[in-house]
Amino acid sequence: MSVSGVRTSIGVKVWAMSTIYVANEVLRAWFEIANLRGLNSDYLSSNLETISRGLQTWLTTRHLRRAVLEVYDPKTDMAVERWDMVFDYDSSGTGDTQSFRTEMDKLREFASKLRNLPPGCRYRVVVQLDEGAPPVRGWVPTTLRSVDHLRSHNLGGFIDTARIKVGMEYWGDYGGEC
Repeated sequence: MSVSGVRTSIGVKVWAMSTIYVANEVLRAWFEIANLRGLNSDYLSSNLETISRGLQTWLTTRHLRRAVLEVYDPKTDMAVERWDMVFDYDSSGTGDTQSFRTEMDKLREFASKLRNLPPGCRYRVVVQLDEGAPPVRGWVPTTLRSVDHLRSHNLGGFIDTARIKVGMEYWGDYGGEC
């Protein structure tokens, strides 16, 4: 039996490129959402290293299932809206190794149709992980706020790489079909 190391080498490189690209694009999307929704980006900026380390670790180990930007009203402690990124991993190696795309225009267009947030809203980043995920310094267990009172809207595919696909879902009161 003959074995070639070329396919393995290319696969590892594409996987590494995919995880770095996706982690960066998730962060970029969250900064964009904060800006579009009139939220202060200080939370993201001051926690950037911890958030980035968590995303890259759990993308690399394939434990990250959902990454959430949860917007809430601190007076009522209720979720006002939520932006979920849902991760799907392809280890088959059949995807286009040159395909790295983010649908930021889709996000901007959707957000432009939303009602303004109530004043004083805050937000946080929460992740949902598969069992056995390695711990990452700075991350602690928590529970997402209920979104039972909000409507959901699936924005479809958002980030696309050869090895990782990310869909986006929005929860909020967007006042009709967006």
